[in-house]
Amino acid sequence: MFKTSIAVVLAAALMLAGATPASAVERYQDPVGDATGAAPDIVTVTIEDSEDIPVVSISVEFASEPPLGTDEETWTDIVFIGLVTDPETGPDGQPVSRVAIVDSDADYTIGAHGVTLPDYLEAGGHLVVFEGDGDLYWFVVDVAVDGPTVTWVLDRKLIGDPEVLAFGVLAGVERDDATEEEYDVFPDEGEPLAVYTFTAPAR
Repeated sequence: MFKTSIAVVLAAALMLAGATPASAVERYQDPVGDATGAAPDIVTVTIEDSEDIPVVSISVEFASEPPLGTDEETWTDIVFIGLVTDPETGPDGQPVSRVAIVDSDADYTIGAHGVTLPDYLEAGGHLVVFEGDGDLYWFVVDVAVDGPTVTWVLDRKLIGDPEVLAFGVLAGVERDDATEEEYDVFPDEGEPLAVYTFTAPAR
């Protein structure tokens, strides 16, 4: 069975429509040089959705190329994006749920390892579901690399077609002989998750 890429569906829909769809884009900055150890240093996080195509795109730009490295045997860079759909907010309007470095309060997670990134570019990435008994959806996330930037494209219906999405990013290094934590997070530790409001419900 052939895998139909979300990006291919999106491109075909745009050609049939004969126009560029209206979309909303939010770009968030992360301090450069704040990664600990040899962790990938997050520079910007960009999220975008379309009024016409029910997908959400999340791009993470890192400070160096390739964005995620590995020696394929003893260490690999990693990146996880925690997603909280229609988050509960406190009196300050900020989401109550947070994505921590070790223990995640996310509803869903997408991401990649440097060692598996080439496979994800070819076949697609996975969506981890923490709701209920938990689940793993294979090959449902389109993954692309452009220089120092990795982009994930996901059908919004797979995460319940939320009106609001709160999210955080963790980049780090997994080693066989780890002696210290190596990571960078967006938003910074102790800060509320970033919040994005979709332009329209997915259809």
